[in-house]
Amino acid sequence: MVAGPEAMKEVQAANVVRRVIARIRVCSIETHDELQAELLDTLEKNLDGLGSLYPQVQEECETAIESARTRVEQLIEAKSKEEAEFERPVELIKEMGAIFELFKEKVQRIEEASAAFGGDGSTLSAEEVPAAQEAIEEYEKEVTAFQEELKDYASTKGKELQAANIPLSIKKDWFEQISRVGKGTQESKLAIARAKAAIHKVRDSAKKELFDKAKVRLLELLESSPGPAAVADAEKLVVDLEAKAEPFTRFKKGPESEMMPLADQVDSSAEAAKASVASAKELLRPVEEDVFDEMIKADVQAFLSGETRRSEVRLGQLGRRIDRCTNLSSQYRSGLDKYRIVALIEELKPLILQKVKDSSGVDVEEVAAAIKEAEKQVELSKKVATLSMEEAIELSDKMEQAIEAAKASMAGARQQLCPIDESLDPVVQKALKAFVAAEVKGSEQKLGLQEMKLRRVVNLNTTFRADIAKKKAAKVDQVRTAALKIIRLFREGRSLEDLFGLFEPGDGDLIDESKFLTFFEKSDTMLKAIGVEPPTEEKPSAE
Repeated sequence: MVAGPEAMKEVQAANVVRRVIARIRVCSIETHDELQAELLDTLEKNLDGLGSLYPQVQEECETAIESARTRVEQLIEAKSKEEAEFERPVELIKEMGAIFELFKEKVQRIEEASAAFGGDGSTLSAEEVPAAQEAIEEYEKEVTAFQEELKDYASTKGKELQAANIPLSIKKDWFEQISRVGKGTQESKLAIARAKAAIHKVRDSAKKELFDKAKVRLLELLESSPGPAAVADAEKLVVDLEAKAEPFTRFKKGPESEMMPLADQVDSSAEAAKASVASAKELLRPVEEDVFDEMIKADVQAFLSGETRRSEVRLGQLGRRIDRCTNLSSQYRSGLDKYRIVALIEELKPLILQKVKDSSGVDVEEVAAAIKEAEKQVELSKKVATLSMEEAIELSDKMEQAIEAAKASMAGARQQLCPIDESLDPVVQKALKAFVAAEVKGSEQKLGLQEMKLRRVVNLNTTFRADIAKKKAAKVDQVRTAALKIIRLFREGRSLEDLFGLFEPGDGDLIDESKFLTFFEKSDTMLKAIGVEPPTEEKPSAE
């Protein structure tokens, strides 16, 4: 009989094996092989501990293995039936898996590229940075494209797997694929971020090294630069300019004979000072940023700006001082011009006033008569419907002549009313006209009334000419239609020479435009006179 402690050990060993047996009895297709291997391994490890219970436990293991095998076969058969019944969802899951495998290859390429320069950039040289950066950017584009493709596939095809009759196992497989895609996407983003960080680290290190070398060279160039001396020279010119412009700041200016030459000197000195300031700005920069590596251009520019900022501010102040001096001379010239205009106006006022008083007055009746003649011609234009084209054109020409005569009469009256030279400055003319306005008020009102009548006549003539143009265009269309019909008629029965023989020749056996148009206007009558029936208008068929 087995002692109590030995029996307890055998039971404990048997329980270890039986726990694995319990798990294998409910295994899945995926875990079957793994659990079977684990059961056999556990049985072997506890062989000595099982003692007298070994035969019993071994039999239990064999039974469990057989039961698990049967279970897996049933699961496989059921899955096959499901796949046959739900072939389309299973196919979608496989397609999703194939796309994801391609996606993983892209991510693997990024990781390999990152590993090529040590992962953290430790093995990447500065010269290799541009190529590595370009490669990573290209990989990122490819990965982004795949991410969009996977996202689009999942959103469009996923609707087909939402049907209620689809087995839970298939839906589970689909969601597992989605989970893999999400995890893979995050991994790809992390891989790209790590690669970029490594490249930036190397780039920043190389950039610092390049800039440190460039900085030493820039300081040497700045120290030997002619810029500071050029700024000092420009300031001397500005000081000299301000000395010349000082008389223009005084309340009481000197005589014009002194100030005008001085204003010319200020302008010429200002141009020289501006040129000196511009030259100094160029000389402040001892070298252009373009001579340095593209990687550090912005840093070089910022460094140069910082080193030359004080001098640039100083040059800006010099520019404003130059502008102040030129403004002083310009204001003096402008004030002088105004003074001259005022003086000229005061000089001309009594002369113009005397001319107005000495004149015998404006003959408004003469202007009115000229406008009345134009109005008379315009009245005739109202009978345009009864006039021939030649009569209408002749009347329009007469109207134009009458209007021009009325305009000339009006201009002469205006000049007589206010005899101001038209060549004078417009400001002077305006001031003189305002000055004599009270003296000529009555005549001005009468002329204003006649001017309104003249504008009316001009507008009516414009309308009349537009009506003539429309009438002429209509006549040309009418003649064109008649001419085409007659020419077709004569081509069919008679020669064109017979047609031209009907025209009444003018001087030198030539047919002028008016006779040509008249012939076709009266074509029906002429054709009947020679025994030819005029062509009739062909009407479109009712069909």
